[in-house]
Amino acid sequence: MRRRRINSRSGETIVEVMVSVLIFLMLMAVLQGAIMFCNSAQKKSRQIRQDTAEICEKLQSATAEGNGSANFDFYATSADESVIGDNVFSISAPKQKKTVSYGAAGETSSTIFYMYGGTAP
Repeated sequence: MRRRRINSRSGETIVEVMVSVLIFLMLMAVLQGAIMFCNSAQKKSRQIRQDTAEICEKLQSATAEGNGSANFDFYATSADESVIGDNVFSISAPKQKKTVSYGAAGETSSTIFYMYGGTAP
C-alpha cells in the first residue's frame, strides 16, 4: 500500500499573514489620521462661523463714531498701469468708524470697521 503524502506547500505561511496584517494596520492608521484631520477642520469651521455671526450681529447694533470724510481720487491709467495720467474725478465720502468686541469668556477681541458712504445715523 502506498502512502499518500500531504502537500505541505499549500496555503499561506505565517509571514504572508503577518505582512497582510501589517499592511492592513498601516492603512487603518492613515484612515484614522484623515478622519481626525476632517474633525478638527469641521470644528474650526464651526468656530469661525460662530465668530462671524457674532461680529455681524454686533456690527449692526454698534454705533458709528466720528463724522470725517475721505477723498477718493480716480486717475486715467494705461492697461498695465505703467503710465498714470491726469486725475479724472474725485469723490468725497463720509467716513465712520465702528468698533466691535467679540469672543468667548476670557478671550475677547475687537475689530475696527471703517465705513464709507451713506449718512451718519
